[in-house]
Amino acid sequence: MNTSIKPFVAMSFLSAVHLTTFSILMQATHLGNLVADKKYVVSVKASDTIQHVLAVLRDNDILSCPVLDTVEAVIGVASVLDIASYLSWRFDLKLTQPIETVLGLSPESRTTWLFEPHENLTTLFEPFALGYHRVLVRQKGGMCNLSQSDVLKFVYEHNQIPDSLLNSTLEELNLASKEVQTIGADKPALEGLKKISSSCVSAVAVIDSNGELVGNLSASDLRGLTEDSKDLVSLRVLDFLSAIKNRGKPAVGKDPRDSTPLVCSSPLDHLRVVVEKMIKIHVYRVWVVKNNQPVSVVSLTDIFIALKKFLGM
Repeated sequence: MNTSIKPFVAMSFLSAVHLTTFSILMQATHLGNLVADKKYVVSVKASDTIQHVLAVLRDNDILSCPVLDTVEAVIGVASVLDIASYLSWRFDLKLTQPIETVLGLSPESRTTWLFEPHENLTTLFEPFALGYHRVLVRQKGGMCNLSQSDVLKFVYEHNQIPDSLLNSTLEELNLASKEVQTIGADKPALEGLKKISSSCVSAVAVIDSNGELVGNLSASDLRGLTEDSKDLVSLRVLDFLSAIKNRGKPAVGKDPRDSTPLVCSSPLDHLRVVVEKMIKIHVYRVWVVKNNQPVSVVSLTDIFIALKKFLGM
């Protein structure tokens, strides 16, 4: 009798039991518990201007919000990605146009995910793994927003992510070689917005003449932009980022890179390192670098794809 396979069989059995335990924990967690202390979702009217919505997104530190019609029914979700698409390809149009003008320009805003409070945590893995960054959960008297960041923080702090996944390196999880969209630091921000729109990504890496990572341009950087300040996107990308952070005025006497902190990891870092950075620094992506050059990027969506696959969902 060959006993050499016994440890493998035992380990496989224990691993299966372990993963089942995580799945059961998630199935026992109702969405209502996750939004119990949340404020009702911020919404806008279909007739509100694009620049008004950008101000709402900035003031509430959010990336999207539901859009209501005249009878307060949800007709869509206004996202910074929609506005990035609108601004990058129709720069001649004004930000004083109603927000309904841009609804549906990005894939995410074409579908509204609405869940009931009794549904369990595992139901969110489908939209989150598909790239939807947030969903709505119905509550008494209104709706609450539940984001990828909210759920990642919850499952990590409640030990619902298996250690065997968290202790895997980015290389082992095939997350260290994703294609990275880049823009040269000397190029105008508008060019980067066009790449964000055409590539269906939420951010591009800003690189210098040596290919080294010096910045991060995302659709969220448009928040707070107005018709009067719209021309800022014609600035060099780092100057644009500096101006946005200084409410329209590039920082004088400072390196623009100082206003664009970067969050990076190496291909050999464990997933745990990336998850902790996302939670503690409150970022949506971590750039993977070799010799200061971006070779990949890990997003919140990537985390949920890996978790969904690992748990066999």
